[in-house]
Amino acid sequence: MKISEHKTADDYDDLIAVWTDYFNAILKADPPFDPDVFKALIASESGFRLHTPENKIAFGIAQITKQTWTILQDPKGEAKDFIFNDIRQKDLRDPNIAIPMGIRWLIYKSTRATAKLGRQPTHEEIILEYKGLLKSKSKYKKKALESYRKYYGKLKSK
Repeated sequence: MKISEHKTADDYDDLIAVWTDYFNAILKADPPFDPDVFKALIASESGFRLHTPENKIAFGIAQITKQTWTILQDPKGEAKDFIFNDIRQKDLRDPNIAIPMGIRWLIYKSTRATAKLGRQPTHEEIILEYKGLLKSKSKYKKKALESYRKYYGKLKSK
C-alpha cells in the first residue's frame, strides 16, 4: 500500500485497517469499506500532513471541517449511532483521533450519497460526497476526483 511521493503514507496503514474493520462491523457497512479508499482520500486531502496551515476550514490528516467535527460529537445528530466525545478541534491534528473520525464520516457519507443518488454509490461518488462535491458543478470537482483516482490507482496496482 505504498504511495511513494508521501513519505509517511505507510505509517498509518494499521490504524486505517483497524478502524475500517471496526466501523465496517459495528455499522454493518454493506458493502464493507476498503481501507485503500480512505488511504487514497487522505493522500488527496492532506498528503498525509498532520497540520495543513494553508487550510483554515479543514483540519488534520483527514481534513475534517468544524461542521463535521461538531456533527460527529452530537448525540442527537446525523452520526448519532457512533459519536466521539470531548474531542477538541486541535485534537484533529492527532491521527489517532482524526483517522477514526474520518472513516466514520466517510461511512456516513456513503449513506448520504445513497440517498442523493437513489442507488448504491461507487467509491468515487462517496469520496465526492465526503468532499462536499457530489452534486457540485464546481471545476474543483474534476480536479479532486483526478487526485483521488491517482492515489487509489497506485494503491490498487501494487
